Amino acid sequence: MFKVYIDGIRKFNLESEVSINEIELFKNDKKEEFIINGKEINILTDYDFGGFYYFIINGVKVLPIYRYIVLSNEFDDYFYYDGDDLGSKYHSSYTDFKVFAPTAKEVYVKIIDDEKYLMNKDRGVHFVRIEKNLENYQYLYEVVFENKTIQTIDPYSFATTRNAQTSIILDESKFEKEVIKPNTEFNNYTDAIIYEVSVRDISSHSNSNHLIKSKFESLFETTSYFKYPTGYDYLKSLGFTHIQLLPIFDFDSYDENEYYENYNWGYDPIQYSTVEGSYLNNDSGYNRVNIFRELVNKFHKDNIRVNLDVVFNHVYKVENFAYEKLVPYYSFRLNEDNSYSNGSFCGNEVRSEAKMIRKYIIDMCLRYIKIFDIDGLRFDLMGLLDIETMQKLSEKCFELKKEFMIYGEGWNMPSTLPDHQKSTIDNNYQLKNIAFFNDKFRDNLKGATSLDNIMDRGYGLGDLNKDIENIIVGNCLNGHFYSNNQSINYVECHDNMTLFDKMNVALNDDYYSKKSKANLIMAIIMLSQGIPFIHCGQEFLRTKQGKENSYNLPDKINAIDYALTIKNSDSIQFFKDLIKIRKKYSSFRIVGKEEIEKRVSFERHYNYLIYKVDDFKVFINPTNETYYYDFNKEMKLIFQGKIEEKIITNIKIDPISVVIVKEYE
Repeated sequence: MFKVYIDGIRKFNLESEVSINEIELFKNDKKEEFIINGKEINILTDYDFGGFYYFIINGVKVLPIYRYIVLSNEFDDYFYYDGDDLGSKYHSSYTDFKVFAPTAKEVYVKIIDDEKYLMNKDRGVHFVRIEKNLENYQYLYEVVFENKTIQTIDPYSFATTRNAQTSIILDESKFEKEVIKPNTEFNNYTDAIIYEVSVRDISSHSNSNHLIKSKFESLFETTSYFKYPTGYDYLKSLGFTHIQLLPIFDFDSYDENEYYENYNWGYDPIQYSTVEGSYLNNDSGYNRVNIFRELVNKFHKDNIRVNLDVVFNHVYKVENFAYEKLVPYYSFRLNEDNSYSNGSFCGNEVRSEAKMIRKYIIDMCLRYIKIFDIDGLRFDLMGLLDIETMQKLSEKCFELKKEFMIYGEGWNMPSTLPDHQKSTIDNNYQLKNIAFFNDKFRDNLKGATSLDNIMDRGYGLGDLNKDIENIIVGNCLNGHFYSNNQSINYVECHDNMTLFDKMNVALNDDYYSKKSKANLIMAIIMLSQGIPFIHCGQEFLRTKQGKENSYNLPDKINAIDYALTIKNSDSIQFFKDLIKIRKKYSSFRIVGKEEIEKRVSFERHYNYLIYKVDDFKVFINPTNETYYYDFNKEMKLIFQGKIEEKIITNIKIDPISVVIVKEYE
């Protein structure tokens, strides 16, 4: 009949289905003076959350419910907790529990198959020590509010049971402790060659010949197809420096027990603290930590660094998010009408600017480094995260690992977060140690990506009017980026059509011509100043049968078909050779606008481009014409479709090709 909400430090909102004859407010059974019709209320000026408030409305006692007050700066400042001990901390004779739930009247730890324990409260944090050996026990928090009692998993737990039903208490001393480090140097972002992979896709096809399909454990197998490597062995053979894994943290789009009957990339998180259970062949609490930790070691042993794709900008379902259960109304941005802001186009946006949400995001990222020894983070829709969060996060990550990488999607999405606070490309000057996916590079080299513009052709597909010079220098000379080491140079990633599928729509070419253009584009990516990024299969003309967004389509669309690695083995070798060249010659890994201004220049000849860097000349011919160039002196040929070092005085530049020459000492 009556509901009263506390929506601000001095603001109550009253909802009533009947007319009100009499209303009184009491604090600790003492009557208070107040004004309610849109005017200021004076009882919370001392921010007294310890006081017990209630109303007598028409003779009925009504308890007020904490609601939008949790969105206030005063709330954030008063209840912020800076400790590093949230969650469950196991010891052989006891376990400590701490959870942030400032608006809850009471919180209990409910130990499954045991009993529940009332927690103490210190400002916003509830805590208790249970003096038992609770290793591998499951638990939930039971949270009591004025108007409801709910149960939730622990947002800080290292593991949960399937489908995030209960949290699991683990002994951190039993986490994998072996640390294997790559023995290659990594000094700057431009030293990276990033290769994007889905854990599931790499081993789901029948011709991958894996005994275990589509799991972390699949990547521990040695496999081949007609003696050509598949799975992990294929990845290892390429020579890239960093693997970027599509989301591996617990997502919510399907029942984990029905993994093979469903498919999803994982951009629908339910929790950030534990890996996805369906990616494990044997799902258990300790396996949710140790199997992936062992996989990182395996990559490191082969000098491959590991970057993780993280999705902190939204969750799959607001009502399933543990933090929202613990602190209602706190975790998500709201519009003026109190509906959820939806810049993610997934129904909600995580309120990263809230102090305890910011802390949670940073705590999780630091955990990934400490527990898994990862080497970088790729942020989905990073533009929805606030600048202060990303600044503090990057500072703390680099303190733990100086060779760390942070990059993400810097699109400016429609959000209630003001533009000047967003971690977007437009604000890159405030995020100088963070890189962004360069849409100008993508659209000028390949052509526009969206289905509305699918016929648009970039420079690599024949439009010679596209801005090729600026993208080759990572768009740092035209003011798009503060530095070229912020530019992720790419044309294809997991979403939108593959490059080959776009060519099938936008071009009326034969297969050989499409392959030549795909190779030309690959060469420009690999030789440009910035950070090259390749989507798994781009090097062998991967197709998803023309599907534009395959996030929930079956394995027959998404699986890596290793028959294509045989059919296009020449293109794979082309890619491998370019990797060797980029690694060998630092001229293609310059850092900084000033150095690029000094060392890079361009010259247009007819319809081909000469890209000059230090003592290299790169001839880029996107046309169907053959050209010749006379040096009038001896030069060293470096690359002409393959690594081919010899002394020359002139070159033939074939149609749709790249040639690299170097001054001869």
